[in-house]
Amino acid sequence: GERPTPEILHEAYALATDDVMHFTKVGPALARRRMESLDAALLAHGIEKHLAKYELGVSNGTCVGVDLCDGTFFTAHAPRLALLLAAIIEVISAGSCTPRQLHAILGAAQWIFLLNRPLFSCLDSAYAFTRLAPEHEERAIGDDVLCELSMIMALSPYVEADLRRAWSFFFAATDAS
Repeated sequence: GERPTPEILHEAYALATDDVMHFTKVGPALARRRMESLDAALLAHGIEKHLAKYELGVSNGTCVGVDLCDGTFFTAHAPRLALLLAAIIEVISAGSCTPRQLHAILGAAQWIFLLNRPLFSCLDSAYAFTRLAPEHEERAIGDDVLCELSMIMALSPYVEADLRRAWSFFFAATDAS
């Protein structure tokens, strides 16, 4: 059932498919104890941790495809962002692409836009373009779509989530749509 958010949040967990993240303001010792407890419980149920992805008590690293920086904010993973921007430059330079190609570009943009949701407001015509059929047919991109792609590039420095902000007193969930 639904319960109110605790008033004191010194720690929080996040789950994304097969990734468990534990965030704490208390310090690495608490993080270690909590994650060792979770690891033991999972192992007791036959679930082993993925050692290549396992990090504990870090302030900098990649977490579910975004970068944690100084333990205070998430930002777009630089290599992914570079690939996204390169793809946008290529499409803008060509002035054309297939709906499927633009769909792939928007998928990458949407993942990082989850860090700063108001950025989704920049996309409208690009979504309409991705719904054109046939999806494999290359076609010219209109000025409206080119402007939206340019906006992604111009606003990319603002793709971050500041973890120092006050905790929200509601739980939000999202899906790919």
